[in-house]
Amino acid sequence: MCLPAQTEIKKGIKQDTIVKTRTFLQNTQVTPEKVAVRFKDTTPPDNYWKFNIAYGMAFGEQTTFNFIPQVSYSRNVFFSIGGGLNYIYYHLSRKDRKEQTHYAGLNAFARITPLPYLIFQVQPEILERWGKQNGRKVSGRFVPVFLAGGGFCLPIGPGSINLLFMFDIIQDDYTPYGNNLYYTLGYSFYF
Repeated sequence: MCLPAQTEIKKGIKQDTIVKTRTFLQNTQVTPEKVAVRFKDTTPPDNYWKFNIAYGMAFGEQTTFNFIPQVSYSRNVFFSIGGGLNYIYYHLSRKDRKEQTHYAGLNAFARITPLPYLIFQVQPEILERWGKQNGRKVSGRFVPVFLAGGGFCLPIGPGSINLLFMFDIIQDDYTPYGNNLYYTLGYSFYF
């Protein structure tokens, strides 16, 4: 005698006080041979839009300070895209080269959060450069940048603190990020 498979669907909630409340859909299928239980994360993205203010810096032969306001859109908790503005102050002092320049530009980014607290990000930028190099004024140069890296996200209050370690892959001669790791510390507000 063959018994038909029975399917039972339950909704449940699991509370994680640090990350967020997640909703799972439990699907249990019972057959004479086995019982199969599957869980599907059905947590609706409660915060589609985020506003992020970040501050970046790098030290070494060069000193870089960066201010980065950005807006992003998330369809789920694992992936977001966005863009923003950059302002960078760059100072380099070596025997053969002295530079004090400013950069302003636009950026876009894609961020993947495969696990809670873990972030991977790519961020192309286009920057305009002006200031002084070896005592001469410089201006009007566009600098392409492609940052890639990862870091950590810690949910606090109505948003999260993000710490990212990035590296400029293009390494243009005039990049403000140099050839060292560059890090940003920021806070994201949800709206």
